[in-house]
Amino acid sequence: MLWDQLILMLYAVHACQQPPDIIVVHLGENDLGMLKEVELILSARRDFRLILELFPGINIIWSDMLQRKVWRGAVSKARRYVNREVATFLGTIGGTVISHPGIVYGAAELFREDGVHLSNLDAVMFFTDIKYGIRRCLGT
Repeated sequence: MLWDQLILMLYAVHACQQPPDIIVVHLGENDLGMLKEVELILSARRDFRLILELFPGINIIWSDMLQRKVWRGAVSKARRYVNREVATFLGTIGGTVISHPGIVYGAAELFREDGVHLSNLDAVMFFTDIKYGIRRCLGT
């Protein structure tokens, strides 16, 4: 999924379902390299504000963009920059950030052969991070 698809999906949720209590956003990795970092950051800020308007009282959780085995240099640096800026912004609006310190590109067993998609082991680590982030957000 690309970043610009998020709001369309949320409008559909808004139109036909009860508002969620929490939204976990894990996006942006597929946009890196196609959008400038600043564009991605501005989109995130705009869309997170819109989410708060659409769903008053919602808890927004940002799941940091993951490292990839196939990224090198500039894209990996952009990923870190976007993660840092989005996390800072979320702090100003009461959001929560989930980082994934155990998922690193140097651990070959954590990725499938394409170097992008997570192995089963890495998927378990990813969803464990998400689970603990949601619990932290809920205070449980």
